[in-house]
Amino acid sequence: MLQFSTRLDGLDKALGGFEAAAARCDSLSKPLDRLGHHHVRKMNRVLRSGERGVQARNPSGLAASGTFRVDRNTLDVGSNKVYAGVQQRGGTIESSRPDGWLAIPAGVNVGARGNPRFDSPRKVSDGEFRPTKKGGLVFGIPKKRPKTHRKKGLRRFAAAAKEAAAEGFELLFVLVKRVTIPARRYVTHDPDDQKVWDRYASNWILRGKA
Repeated sequence: MLQFSTRLDGLDKALGGFEAAAARCDSLSKPLDRLGHHHVRKMNRVLRSGERGVQARNPSGLAASGTFRVDRNTLDVGSNKVYAGVQQRGGTIESSRPDGWLAIPAGVNVGARGNPRFDSPRKVSDGEFRPTKKGGLVFGIPKKRPKTHRKKGLRRFAAAAKEAAAEGFELLFVLVKRVTIPARRYVTHDPDDQKVWDRYASNWILRGKA
């Protein structure tokens, strides 16, 4: 009868490595922490670029509000802004006051990047509210109207004066009872994010490097 015996050098060390890897599988908080930072950076980039059409009073403020929380093997990514959830999921916003109005920045109040000069009518000392023909309200700053000239020979300025009078109000806010916001999904875990996670997770499980 033939007897065959062999010996695997380093087996105990290899098995010990597997046990360590298995233990790291039970707690993925370190690679999840890296993924959380990755998603916050991505959220900041998405909101600042406007690539997903997020409509917020202050997109830069929302972009800078990204937060995340790791609880063992769970990662939650979000924002500390109260309106962030509506921007993500979509929904209807109404005033917290009974029969109140929402002041939406508009007109000259909105800068090139979509950020308002004034975030509330209360911040404008010389503004006033005006009703619209459709029963709504607007808020803005009255502009001084040029004096019309009645003297003979100056009638050619009448059209210009009329035009200036029609534009004698700088619109800052449109007031509405409610506004419906479509879902923008500015926080998502996409295929490219999954590749990043696979790299973080494998480095942690196999090498113990977060």
